[in-house]
Amino acid sequence: MGCYFARSPSLHELEKTLLNSTWEELAYSVEENNRPLDCIRAANLTAFYLFYKGCYKEAYDQASRGARLALFHGLHMIHNVVRWQGGERDGIEVGERVHTWWQVSHFIS
Repeated sequence: MGCYFARSPSLHELEKTLLNSTWEELAYSVEENNRPLDCIRAANLTAFYLFYKGCYKEAYDQASRGARLALFHGLHMIHNVVRWQGGERDGIEVGERVHTWWQVSHFIS
């Protein structure tokens, strides 16, 4: 996304390469279930980038993927509680989950 907003032509050349790398890393992260909150946020950021570029169908698809991941990980069931899914969570993790859910819900609405 930084390449898109940069004024340097040399950075604009990296845009496609970095987007391809993003697709690969997102696929790997989903497959490995590695750091799901970061994966959801990255999916939303990629959707925002695609929307900004005018790729509306791709942006919608990517935002939907992020929303499905958020639902799968139970982010929609957080009600200011520290305990869910069988484990204790600290306040920072709860805050990150709430922030990620609001990012998803705001983007898709």
